[in-house]
Amino acid sequence: MLISLFASCSRRNDVIELQKFEIDEIDPRTKWAIVVEPYVASRAEASYEAEVKKSLRKGEIYRIDGFCTVKSGDSKENSSEIWYFVDGGWVPETSLGVYSNRLRAQESLKQK
Repeated sequence: MLISLFASCSRRNDVIELQKFEIDEIDPRTKWAIVVEPYVASRAEASYEAEVKKSLRKGEIYRIDGFCTVKSGDSKENSSEIWYFVDGGWVPETSLGVYSNRLRAQESLKQK
Protein backbone atom coordinates (compact mmCIF):
# COMPACT_ATOMS: atom_id res chain seq x y z
CA MET A 1 0.00 0.00 0.00
CA LEU A 2 1.40 3.39 -0.98
CA ILE A 3 0.20 6.53 0.72
CA SER A 4 1.12 9.88 -0.68
CA LEU A 5 0.89 13.09 1.26
CA PHE A 6 0.81 16.37 -0.52
CA ALA A 7 1.71 19.58 1.19
CA SER A 8 1.14 22.99 -0.12
CA CYS A 9 3.52 25.82 0.59
CA SER A 10 2.50 29.40 0.35
CA ARG A 11 4.39 32.55 0.89
CA ARG A 12 2.92 35.02 3.32
CA ASN A 13 3.79 38.64 3.14
CA ASP A 14 3.45 39.22 6.87
CA VAL A 15 6.18 41.38 8.31
CA ILE A 16 7.53 40.46 11.70
CA GLU A 17 8.97 43.38 13.58
CA LEU A 18 11.51 42.71 16.29
CA GLN A 19 11.97 45.17 19.08
CA LYS A 20 15.38 45.85 20.56
CA PHE A 21 15.61 46.26 24.30
CA GLU A 22 18.30 47.44 26.61
CA ILE A 23 19.11 44.70 29.12
CA ASP A 24 17.90 46.74 32.11
CA GLU A 25 14.49 47.25 30.45
CA ILE A 26 13.69 43.55 30.80
CA ASP A 27 16.06 42.48 33.60
CA PRO A 28 13.92 41.18 36.50
CA ARG A 29 16.34 42.73 39.01
CA THR A 30 15.64 46.25 37.71
CA LYS A 31 12.38 47.90 38.74
CA TRP A 32 10.67 50.75 36.93
CA ALA A 33 8.34 53.47 38.20
CA ILE A 34 5.61 55.60 36.68
CA VAL A 35 4.74 58.93 38.28
CA VAL A 36 1.08 58.70 39.34
CA GLU A 37 0.52 62.24 40.62
CA PRO A 38 0.25 65.36 38.41
CA TYR A 39 3.57 66.76 39.72
CA VAL A 40 6.05 65.23 42.14
CA ALA A 41 9.24 66.74 43.55
CA SER A 42 12.31 64.53 43.56
CA ARG A 43 14.47 65.46 46.52
CA ALA A 44 18.15 65.44 47.50
CA GLU A 45 17.38 63.12 50.44
CA ALA A 46 14.50 60.81 51.35
CA SER A 47 12.65 63.50 53.28
CA TYR A 48 9.88 66.00 52.55
CA GLU A 49 12.07 68.72 54.06
CA ALA A 50 15.03 68.02 51.72
CA GLU A 51 15.99 70.24 48.80
CA VAL A 52 13.96 69.74 45.62
CA LYS A 53 16.14 68.50 42.75
CA LYS A 54 13.56 68.54 39.95
CA SER A 55 9.86 68.10 39.20
CA LEU A 56 8.51 64.89 37.71
CA ARG A 57 5.23 64.69 35.79
CA LYS A 58 2.43 62.16 35.74
CA GLY A 59 3.01 59.36 33.25
CA GLU A 60 6.79 59.67 33.10
CA ILE A 61 8.72 56.39 33.44
CA TYR A 62 11.94 56.11 35.44
CA ARG A 63 14.33 53.30 36.32
CA ILE A 64 14.54 52.78 40.08
CA ASP A 65 18.19 53.03 41.12
CA GLY A 66 17.69 52.48 44.85
CA PHE A 67 15.26 52.60 47.74
CA CYS A 68 15.20 53.17 51.48
CA THR A 69 12.75 52.93 54.33
CA VAL A 70 12.31 56.06 56.44
CA LYS A 71 10.56 56.27 59.78
CA SER A 72 7.67 58.69 59.62
CA GLY A 73 5.57 60.41 62.24
CA ASP A 74 6.65 61.04 65.82
CA SER A 75 8.75 58.66 67.91
CA LYS A 76 5.63 57.11 69.51
CA GLU A 77 4.41 55.75 66.17
CA ASN A 78 6.08 52.80 64.46
CA SER A 79 5.16 53.83 60.93
CA SER A 80 7.58 53.95 58.05
CA GLU A 81 7.59 55.05 54.44
CA ILE A 82 9.47 53.74 51.39
CA TRP A 83 11.31 56.19 49.13
CA TYR A 84 12.72 55.36 45.68
CA PHE A 85 15.76 56.92 44.03
CA VAL A 86 14.96 57.85 40.41
CA ASP A 87 16.75 60.16 37.99
CA GLY A 88 18.99 61.72 40.64
CA GLY A 89 16.41 62.29 43.36
CA TRP A 90 14.29 60.60 46.04
CA VAL A 91 10.53 60.19 45.58
CA PRO A 92 8.01 58.71 48.07
CA GLU A 93 6.41 55.39 47.13
CA THR A 94 2.93 56.92 47.29
CA SER A 95 3.76 59.08 44.25
CA LEU A 96 4.84 56.17 42.05
CA GLY A 97 3.52 52.97 40.51
CA VAL A 98 6.27 50.31 40.59
CA TYR A 99 6.67 47.64 37.88
CA SER A 100 8.92 44.63 37.39
CA ASN A 101 10.21 45.86 34.01
CA ARG A 102 9.92 48.80 31.62
CA LEU A 103 7.62 46.93 29.24
CA ARG A 104 5.01 46.39 31.95
CA ALA A 105 5.21 50.04 32.90
CA GLN A 106 4.67 51.10 29.29
CA GLU A 107 1.74 48.68 28.90
CA SER A 108 0.06 50.07 32.01
CA LEU A 109 0.12 53.55 30.45
CA LYS A 110 -1.60 52.25 27.32
CA GLN A 111 -4.42 50.74 29.38
CA LYS A 112 -5.30 54.03 31.09
